[in-house]
Amino acid sequence: MPDLATANLYNHLALTANGSATVEIPTGVGFCMYIRHDCLSATGNFRSEIFAQGYGEENDFCIRARHLGYRHVAAVGAYVAHQGGVSFKSSTNALVSRNSKIINRIYPGYNDLIKEHIAEDSLAPFRAALDKARLCHIQRGIKSVLFISRADGGGVAKYIDSALSNLRAQGLNPLLLTTKFPKNTKHAPYPWPSLLCTGEPKDYPNLTFTMPRDLEALLLLLGELNVVRVEMHHMLGQHEVVRNIAEALKIPQCITIHDYASFCPRVNLLNRSDPESPLRYCGEPDVAGCTKCCSQDKQGVFETLPINDLLERSRKELLRAKRILVPSKDVARRLLRHFPAISLEITPWEDDQQPFTLKRPRSGKRRIALIGGIGPQKGFDVLYDCARDIQRRHLPLEFVVIGSTADDAPLLEAGVLISGAYTADEVYDLVAESQADFAFVPSICPETWGFVLSEAWRAGLYTVVFDLGTQAERVRATGRGAVLPLGLPPERINNALMSITF
Repeated sequence: MPDLATANLYNHLALTANGSATVEIPTGVGFCMYIRHDCLSATGNFRSEIFAQGYGEENDFCIRARHLGYRHVAAVGAYVAHQGGVSFKSSTNALVSRNSKIINRIYPGYNDLIKEHIAEDSLAPFRAALDKARLCHIQRGIKSVLFISRADGGGVAKYIDSALSNLRAQGLNPLLLTTKFPKNTKHAPYPWPSLLCTGEPKDYPNLTFTMPRDLEALLLLLGELNVVRVEMHHMLGQHEVVRNIAEALKIPQCITIHDYASFCPRVNLLNRSDPESPLRYCGEPDVAGCTKCCSQDKQGVFETLPINDLLERSRKELLRAKRILVPSKDVARRLLRHFPAISLEITPWEDDQQPFTLKRPRSGKRRIALIGGIGPQKGFDVLYDCARDIQRRHLPLEFVVIGSTADDAPLLEAGVLISGAYTADEVYDLVAESQADFAFVPSICPETWGFVLSEAWRAGLYTVVFDLGTQAERVRATGRGAVLPLGLPPERINNALMSITF
């Protein structure tokens, strides 16, 4: 809810952006509705005898007026701040439900009229114009840097949040071109619309661009916002033309590597030996092996280009980049295998030189924490198999997931404790409450960084990882954990977890 000064600013910007334009709407909205005196005289007053305290009475009035030939319009050059659901507090839901039924009984088809208006969304360009005016007002001549990324959280989002804050501290204006993530990814057309914001998508929800149709409009806006550099982080969900924004604007592009999309259509270097097998690290085969992997199982393949074409596109893109940032030697080594001519800057996402005090495990039964979302690539199957082995052999071990999983039910049945999803400021309290002896990061893919590893150390937990990716590199460099061979059977993993000392 904006304060008065902000509401006045938005009102000024709405007038500047939309002027005296109006858009016909099916009904007025009671908190800010002007009624012509002749319309009121012809239509009659609100009918409190039907709608009691409120909700629905203005809708009833507007439908009656429509039948008398009057039109209802939105004044899109005016902005009014309104906090809904306050007038009747706890009675709101009951009143809305009751009076909505009355409206539809009196006027059959009313709901369909409203749904049709919402689907048509004739106000969309005017909301977008106001959001554009708001964004340009904030920018006001400051140089902008455009970040391109995805919109589904995780380590990429954490890194970008920090990078955006650093840019603001430097006096620059950070912009984020993310994806308007659909509610149902199975049925939504792919790629998804792009959404421009300053870091939080909900702050400018109307600056959406369907590509390639809206590319020119986006480029014009980015020119107005004085974008001087593009930082490409992730293309998941974005249309292919987004890759060419820096070139179209004739400005430099920097690339930050968060995964292996440049040479792996699955992004994470995982595959299945057959459709019924769990995901496992692919071993990074040659082009023929990659082609076979993508053809035998299409699930999880985000890139439609043939492997050779993907490699060539990535090679050109990486060679054009002003800078290419990678977080570890492990990531650099994997990239250079495919693109030996590129220059990389190794810049760790966090400072692993900070001192941490790690607690020693208790004697007797051990409780082992897994932090974050545990899905297939994060070792869900490994965790399940280890939990079942604990049950079979009655081992003095117990797993607790500080976070969520791909499927809680089988893990709970196998004796795994699960906290559920958490916010960033809750993780350390949850780890403390779990009384875990140490942490296990069972990722089966070569992580490019792994923020959960840092969280485990900050929580005081010695951490076990597989000998793969940056997670193994960081553990070896710091000595804050143990490295297990990748592919160990669950019995040997559990034996190691019971015997580890430091």
